[in-house]
Amino acid sequence: MATSGTFKTSAYEGACLQFDWMLKNQNIVNNQSVITWTLKGAGIKSGYWYMAGPFKCVINGTTVYQSNTRIKLYTGTVVASGEFAIGHDTNGSKSFSAYAECAIYTSAVNCKGSGSWSLPDIDRASKPSLNTWPNNSPNFNIGDTIVVHMNRKSSVFTHTVVLKLGSYSYTIGTGVTDNISLDTDRIASNLYAQMPNSNSMIGEIAVTTYSGSAIIGTSSCTIIAHVVNSNPTFNVEYEDSNSKIKKVVDWFSASTENNRIF
Repeated sequence: MATSGTFKTSAYEGACLQFDWMLKNQNIVNNQSVITWTLKGAGIKSGYWYMAGPFKCVINGTTVYQSNTRIKLYTGTVVASGEFAIGHDTNGSKSFSAYAECAIYTSAVNCKGSGSWSLPDIDRASKPSLNTWPNNSPNFNIGDTIVVHMNRKSSVFTHTVVLKLGSYSYTIGTGVTDNISLDTDRIASNLYAQMPNSNSMIGEIAVTTYSGSAIIGTSSCTIIAHVVNSNPTFNVEYEDSNSKIKKVVDWFSASTENNRIF
């Protein structure tokens, strides 16, 4: 990922144009980068100059400068400069190219050049985390109150938050800003129904990020739901109702008592 770049056109006796750019800022809400750029003379010996022109400069498919005027071109002569906004793709990535041409010494274009670069990605969809911020702590006991943190990239973003476990889906909230809590005891029976033969189950919290009504993207974090005290405890008293067995047991107990040695 580049935050600056340069290229030179082909040359006439060493004289050429140099294009330089630098990243000025990135706008998360608008999903765009703003660059500053300069087109200047290069490769000409100190104190020397060439008549040059016309000129043309194109950035990301847009002509940002064009002139038929001829000027004295020294090394370092700024032909044109400015700022340019470059919109990123929906996933926040973006590559762009630039092209420049001019006529040096002659009146016909004889020097051309181009370059291309990948800009730093712009974070888009918020990345949720369970219970702790910004890292995810996925485990919870059914019946606990859980907190979902949005970790949003812009203060204008809002979110729809959905818990998913097995085939069960529950919308925790819409229009959520930074975080939202859920008492899982409210939906405990639905969660238990997804795991009748297990003490735990993996699911997810899915978060859809909005800027106004526009969907920025969807991201999720893992959750692990645990059943508390799910193993049965037995408390059984046994009594034999067979009369013959009871007589034998009673006789043995009495005989043992009568023959006890003190």
